[in-house]
Amino acid sequence: MDNKFKKLITVIVMIFLFIIALRIVGWVLSLILPVAIIGVIGYIVFRLINKGSARKY
Repeated sequence: MDNKFKKLITVIVMIFLFIIALRIVGWVLSLILPVAIIGVIGYIVFRLINKGSARKY
């Protein structure tokens, strides 16, 4: 019974650590995602501007 109890505690601790890790990853993504979207949009606009200027000259 002691061994089963240890396994149960281990599983519960693993679940808690997994939930904490998911929350941290979600928080980091919520910080990085808007910056990444702005960067991608800026890069696309930059490429379009460069294509237009390359055609002119």
